Amino acid sequence: MEKNRKLLPKFVVKEMESLFLEELRSSINLLMSNLESLPVSKGTTDSKYGLRKFGRYNNSFRRSRRGTTSSISKSDTDGGETALNKLDVVLSFNLEVIVQEVQGLKSLPPNRIIYCTMEIEGGEKLQTDQTESAKPHWDTQGDFTTTHPLPVVKIKLYAENARIIRFDDKELAKLVIRPTPSTNKTAEWNKMETTAKGFPDKDIKIRLTLRMDRPQNLKCSGYLYALGKHVWKKWKKRFMILVQVSQYTFAMCSYKEKKSDPTEMTTLDGHIIEYTEAVTEYDGGRFFFNATKDNEALLFASDDENERHQWVQAMYRATGQAVKPQPPPTTTVSSAKAPLNSPLSKLQGDTDKARKHGMDAFCTTDPVKVDHSAYFKNLQTLTLDHRLNDMFASLGWFSPGQIFVLDEYCARYGVRGCHRHLSYLDDLLARAERGMAIDPTLMHYSFEFCASHVHGNRPDGIGTVILAEKEKFDEVKERLRHLLEYQITNFRYCFPMGRPEGALKSSLSFLERVLMKDIVTPVPPEEVKSVIKKCLESAALVNYTKLSAQAKMDGKL
Repeated sequence: MEKNRKLLPKFVVKEMESLFLEELRSSINLLMSNLESLPVSKGTTDSKYGLRKFGRYNNSFRRSRRGTTSSISKSDTDGGETALNKLDVVLSFNLEVIVQEVQGLKSLPPNRIIYCTMEIEGGEKLQTDQTESAKPHWDTQGDFTTTHPLPVVKIKLYAENARIIRFDDKELAKLVIRPTPSTNKTAEWNKMETTAKGFPDKDIKIRLTLRMDRPQNLKCSGYLYALGKHVWKKWKKRFMILVQVSQYTFAMCSYKEKKSDPTEMTTLDGHIIEYTEAVTEYDGGRFFFNATKDNEALLFASDDENERHQWVQAMYRATGQAVKPQPPPTTTVSSAKAPLNSPLSKLQGDTDKARKHGMDAFCTTDPVKVDHSAYFKNLQTLTLDHRLNDMFASLGWFSPGQIFVLDEYCARYGVRGCHRHLSYLDDLLARAERGMAIDPTLMHYSFEFCASHVHGNRPDGIGTVILAEKEKFDEVKERLRHLLEYQITNFRYCFPMGRPEGALKSSLSFLERVLMKDIVTPVPPEEVKSVIKKCLESAALVNYTKLSAQAKMDGKL
């Protein structure tokens, strides 16, 4: 505590320091609870491996790119960290198959009835409409749901049995397709394997479209070579999927064909992702990267450099490490231009833009070291400027979408409510002083919040008052008094024809509130009357002056 005392802000009362730390713990625990309630995947809200609460007296912190979270050892919890179960990473895929037409049926009579079936091995079977072999067109769509990341899809072509004594229809040809979660094929021709004995047509082709939708919690997938100490102990090619189990839990899983459960898996919590040079002692894989934790490393390799970049970026976002992985200088990214519209080309373009506008360093900055209060003030000011493009429709009020974004920023980065409303009041005052139409009721709401906070009424549960907040509040209060006196003096011009509706009445009520010394003691009526009387006397002088000036102009005309 003594070591980090210099990092704490200055308070109105020195004894507020310990209360400030308790408030931080409470806000972070609330944020963790809210994050865990987001629907990332099935069963996330009741996840047994979710975020842990701050210990009341735990001063151990783990810093990552997302912020500051608690690092509680196994001794601080009842059962230590709960390991993932294979059932926790079962995925659900939607598969869409569209059978369009067939070519190459030369030996069948033109009026012979044919049709196709489609199925996922081990699942349901669907059938197209029946049609004549002279017109083998269907455009029939089949929708399937499977938990297999590597399903086997079978398409079969049948000819109806035309005999009087009917047996099963004759299977003419079949096609076996093994899609992956990244499969999104447009309509294309596929050669079918002839299965009927003695059937002369050997060049049968079928035109179909195949799409496999990725579930929301699947972040990356593809074939990788992998080697580790406790998992993937043999260097070989496996189909890997990066699964988001909860807001802060990600798992690397390997799957086999026609299996819904992963063969092996591990979480990425605490791992550091880095590019590595090629390892020549292993057979297979050209582009390498690893994930290290506690002097243990998981080594991965892909056959394509674009795929390596995609994997590294996905795992980097999953781990939340502070330093962004940088490709080795000898990589072909710098020596050769990637093909247009390829994932690597887009990655290069984003990197160049980020470097050009200074965003690269910004994105890799540790959030703990950032002054989020200053960033929030800038964000809120720009948002208000955008909103006031339609000044008379908004009068300074934010839209629901803008409020949601600002609320989310405050919750995630610990921006205090008093700072938020003081910054808002400061922005509204600056625009009102320039003659823009601002709703007095809006300023009244923000002022009430800040006054309650500064005077100890705790509207948001925050009991500490920072010295900078108290000084800013006094400055804003004085500016508000001058603005309200000016508006009441010039009410005929600030509120022409009584517009905005009720604004003059709100300004008078707001002035009475600003004149109060604290939140409890009411201002004496004589003092309020005295201020309003002075304003009205000044208003009469302003009105006569402007009328005289107008009369002189009319006389000259």
